[in-house]
Order: sequence, then structure tokens, then C-alpha cells
Amino acid sequence: MANFERPLEGVVPIIPTTFHQDERIDFEGIARCVRFAVECGVDAVCLPAYGSEFYKLNDQERQQVVGTAIAVSYTHLRAHEPLRYLV
Repeated sequence: MANFERPLEGVVPIIPTTFHQDERIDFEGIARCVRFAVECGVDAVCLPAYGSEFYKLNDQERQQVVGTAIAVSYTHLRAHEPLRYLV
């Protein structure tokens, strides 16, 4: 669990929202991006954000994108140093 009393610091990349050619959200692509960031040793990830086209998503899609990142974090991060924050 994140300690929110500490300041947010370190490398915090914006995870892109990936899409299929037919403009459906590519949730596996998002999961790959989160795993890659973790394997690179980032301190946190940020999504959805302006840089990840959140403004093109409806509320349900935003929740699905964040849920994908949380699910990847829960399953994949056990084997790595856990992220300090999911922004």
C-alpha cells in the first residue's frame, strides 16, 4: 500500500492508452506498457492523463483503463519492487 505522506518523487511516466486499428482500447497493450515501466524501475505510473488521451474516453473506459493497470500491478509487481504510487 502506498504511503501518501511521502512526497511523490522519482520517475513517473504517463502510460499511453493504446488502441486497436478499429479504435477499440487495447487493454493488453496498456498492460504491456505498465509491465515495461515496472521492469524499468519507475517509482510510479500515471494514467489516465492528458498525454494518454483520457479526454477521448468515457467514464467506463477510464475505469477499465485504470482497472487494467491495477490488475497488472497486483499480479506482476509481486515479483518486482512495488510501485510507490499509482497516480
